[in-house]
Order: sequence, then C-alpha cells, then structure tokens
Amino acid sequence: MTGTELRKVRRALKLSQQKLAQELSLPVQMIADWERGGKPVPANMEATIRATLGRLQKEQSRHLGVRKLDDSGRILYDSKEPS
Repeated sequence: MTGTELRKVRRALKLSQQKLAQELSLPVQMIADWERGGKPVPANMEATIRATLGRLQKEQSRHLGVRKLDDSGRILYDSKEPS
C-alpha cells in the first residue's frame, strides 16, 4: 500500500487523518508522513491498516448506506449516490 492509496481510501471513507490515526493507535503525523510520501507505509502495518479500513467501511455502510471501494479507493457502489 502506498501513501497515495492510503489517502484515496481514507478520503473515500470521509475519514480525517486524526480519526484514522486514532483508530490505528498511531500519531497523526505518521499518517501525514505516509500520505505525502515522506515515509513509506511499513509492510508489517499493511494488514492492520486494511483490516481497520475494512471495519470502518462496514460500520459506515450500516449507518450511511452501502459503499463498496476497490483496492485503490475508488467507489464501486454507493447506495446514497443517485444513479
């Protein structure tokens, strides 16, 4: 996962860097560094990040409707969006 991919998914889920950092128990500066390419996303964190984003996506879908994202963060389906 690149920082750019992380940013796309985070934004698609309408999460702030602060909220994502809180969910991952990390400093917000670490998220910011990854997203701007200052530091790479550690390979050993990828599974945790993906699992957390997946959990948050499921929580949102229960409250806001169904939103399905592909691996790059593009919305594949959003039940709240008009067709």
